[in-house]
Amino acid sequence: TEIQMKNLHKRCILHAGTSKTGTTAIQMYLAGYPGKNDEFVYSSCMGINSSFELIHLFHTEPTSDYNYQLGNLSANKVVDYRKQALDYINRQIKKAIDENKILIFSWEGCWGFPDESLVQLRQFMESNGFTVELVVYLRPLKEWIESTFQQNIKAMGLAEFKPVSPVSSKSSEKTNQKIQKLEAIFGASQVYLYKYAPSMFDSGNVVQHFCQKIGITYKESYQRANDSLSLPALKLLYAYNQFGPALGYGPAMKNNHKLIEVLTQLHGPSMRLHSSLIEPVWEHQNQERTRTEQRLGGIDMSEDIYQFDTEEYVIKNEYDMYKFDIKSLEWLAKQVNAQPVSPATGREAAEKVAIQVHSIYRKMYKRASFSSRISNRVNNLYRSFAVRHLFGIFNRKQ
Repeated sequence: TEIQMKNLHKRCILHAGTSKTGTTAIQMYLAGYPGKNDEFVYSSCMGINSSFELIHLFHTEPTSDYNYQLGNLSANKVVDYRKQALDYINRQIKKAIDENKILIFSWEGCWGFPDESLVQLRQFMESNGFTVELVVYLRPLKEWIESTFQQNIKAMGLAEFKPVSPVSSKSSEKTNQKIQKLEAIFGASQVYLYKYAPSMFDSGNVVQHFCQKIGITYKESYQRANDSLSLPALKLLYAYNQFGPALGYGPAMKNNHKLIEVLTQLHGPSMRLHSSLIEPVWEHQNQERTRTEQRLGGIDMSEDIYQFDTEEYVIKNEYDMYKFDIKSLEWLAKQVNAQPVSPATGREAAEKVAIQVHSIYRKMYKRASFSSRISNRVNNLYRSFAVRHLFGIFNRKQ
């Protein structure tokens, strides 16, 4: 069912994720909308999502949020940040009201908000004349586990082989509990759930699907985010996680992205996990899946977890992540002008792979540093020329 226009209130859309359902792509599109936001006002004070303003204005204990822990921000910043968030949101609200536009927030982290924080958000928006509508995408469990495992490898912080974490075993249960919480706070009729299934979307495009459902015009100019790596590329990156310096968050992230861009050139099958890794959480998941399907209006969320078990490349354990095919090792060696790693399997191979992957990282780092130096040099020359030009004009006038 399409989200219906409300007659008595302004519309406020809260896109709540969940994770691994095209959230970043939706946020990138909203933040850089080609129509200059002629139909909506998107709230993103810092970056491409709405985390900054939502945390600081509505979270009852913002310093407990992972963004604070990640950035090691001090508690005495709360007052200043809250003031910034309130000023920003008030300006966004005024703009949406004055120009008769939809107000949109997007942040999957709101799932972790305390109940009272979400109530405050709803009450604040209602006090300004807005009805809050939530859009939520849900992904089948095995797909979600595989995608999350891949993302953890790409994040350069994976310390051990644990594709199915304890969180995975209760993910469906927690999702249903959180949906019930959202429905209790915002009203069941205000929470719109959709299955994340690109095969069901026009052109496989979740951004277009999102725009259609909330009633805004989709304009084709969005960039894909978090593109998948092939299994051969993920194996190289996994070895780098285990045996290379593999720096995670912080200043290294820019260079991490450049390394991943290089690895996207290595093609091969997608990563698939063997059913033996999924079975421990599968029986519990089925009961919760039934509840999810009911809430989705009967849409099937079932999966065949045994579909790829007979494939040679399926991942059953960590040792399978250290089975490198010859073509990928030749490709890697070519990138760094070296001999292909030998042997092609096992821990020794993975350690050597990590060294060569780090050589790509260093090459991309030097290239970025050189580009930055050239850019700075050009800017300095331009400023120097501009100063001389201005003084020349001044002298001629004298």
